[in-house]
Amino acid sequence: MLLLHYPPTLGLVHSLLKFEEALDRVLASSDNVLRKRIAGIPIELTSVQRKSYDEAEHSGIVYLKSLGRGVRLLHVLELIMRL
Repeated sequence: MLLLHYPPTLGLVHSLLKFEEALDRVLASSDNVLRKRIAGIPIELTSVQRKSYDEAEHSGIVYLKSLGRGVRLLHVLELIMRL
């Protein structure tokens, strides 16, 4: 459901409804939607590597929490890249 914060024109409402209908058709058709693949690969870390990883993970979580509502996807991706 779309919420509009301004008076919509009939053309805009029509376009949005057509878009929602098309989206519903695509999502309902299993042939048109790519399947999500998740692969887990276990990696053995030395104790030094594990300690370093845990510290980076902890400091990253603390950093994200300190940003509060100002946190953005970019911040999360930067931390993932550092890990």
